[in-house]
Formats: sequence, structure tokens, C-alpha cells
Amino acid sequence: MKTLFFLCILALAAVLTVAANVLLSRLLAGYTPDPRWVLLAIVVIPPLYFVPSIMAANKSHPHGTAIFLVNLLLGWTVVGWLACLIWEANAPGAPKTYRPLIMPRRPATPADPAPSTTAEASARALEALVAQRYNGQITEAEYLTGRQMIIDQWRQMPLVAS
Repeated sequence: MKTLFFLCILALAAVLTVAANVLLSRLLAGYTPDPRWVLLAIVVIPPLYFVPSIMAANKSHPHGTAIFLVNLLLGWTVVGWLACLIWEANAPGAPKTYRPLIMPRRPATPADPAPSTTAEASARALEALVAQRYNGQITEAEYLTGRQMIIDQWRQMPLVAS
């Protein structure tokens, strides 16, 4: 949420910079701004201007909002910008780890194919499982899990008449 807020502020600063440049070009007769300077004013200057605020937000500084406001209002003075940078550098926390906005999807691992077992082998496995549970060698949860696995294998067996 803070990142979106800062991006909106950066966009607002860029629009205000361009509007001020257009206003100055109209006030100064015949002056047309160089597109390279407009690009510089939109792309380079706002991020540099808000470096202390961005770094404070990245560290989750307890006074991040105050740093942003001081940076917004007094950052145009070199002293205000440096004060915000020093204030941000005294953050008690460490920077947050990078977390991409869009998490990459890991491909699903294909399920292991069901072993080719016979009905007799499944019946023997179920009998052994019941015997282990009766003798107290496995818990009820282990018994239920094993029984479910045997039943799932039973359902996957091909229905072939012999």
C-alpha cells in the first residue's frame, strides 16, 4: 500500500513538474522546452527527490510518514533533503527482503503413478495394516492414512476380467 502511495506521489510530482515547465514556457515568450529536459524532469528527478522517503518505507521506519512529509515540503532545499536522508539512516530496523509483486508459479510436480498392484496384494497390505494397528505398532491416524492410500490404489486398478 505504501509503495502505491509513493508511486502516486511520484506521478503527481512529475505532472506538476511538467505543468510548471509548460507555464514557464508560456510566460517566457517563444521558449519551447527541450524534450530531453522534460524527460529528465519526469523520470530522473522525482525518484532522486524522494530517495529518503523510499528508503524509509523500505525499512518500515517508525517515522516514515513524517520523513515523507518533510521530504515533500522541505526536500527542495538541500538542507531539508539531507536532514531527511540522515533521519532515515537512523532507522532501527533492517531493510525488508525483496518480495516480487507477482510471485512466480512453480510447476506442479506430477503425481507418482500408482504402482501396479493386484487385488490380492492390496488385501494383504490392508490385513497387515489392521494387524499393526491391533498390536499398537501404529497410531489411529497412521492407520487411517495407510488405509486411505490402499483404497485409493484399489480404485485406480484397471477393471479387467480374467
